[in-house]
Amino acid sequence: MANEILNLDERQRVKRALDWSEFGSKMDCVMQMQSANEFHQYVLNYNCNDGALPLFYVVKHSECDLGTALLIYWLHEDILYPEGDEEPIVDAEEHDWNQLKLMKLIEERVASKAFKNKNIRFSPREFLNLTELSFKRKKIQWGDEWPFPKHMIEDSLGENMPRIQF
Repeated sequence: MANEILNLDERQRVKRALDWSEFGSKMDCVMQMQSANEFHQYVLNYNCNDGALPLFYVVKHSECDLGTALLIYWLHEDILYPEGDEEPIVDAEEHDWNQLKLMKLIEERVASKAFKNKNIRFSPREFLNLTELSFKRKKIQWGDEWPFPKHMIEDSLGENMPRIQF
């Protein structure tokens, strides 16, 4: 099943984007990807410590699926729930390190229903390991002051897409 998610050309484009140093610039390789499935597999395999610039490109691309955008958003949940003394980078001018700007872009695009593709399933509650009871407790804890827009916790319906190892 996992091999059927991407055809050979798509697999090669995702692999190039992940291993970009062998093929040229990171963004040149990312910009060669074309399909929602390619973008989702890229994000499933991407190391967020490598910067946010490629993720900005994915989120703005017309083929980006809502499920992929939600995945990107919740991969950066440390901005919403800071732990310890480490401060997230939220004021960087350059896109490559501005996680907060990336999250705000996703919030705006989700709210405006900008994602035409809604074929990939993503459940923020499952991703965050929130049972129904723990989610109810969180809602009581947050009250009117949720740390994110309420629409960001809604599931993206569609089919589950397992991660392909590259």
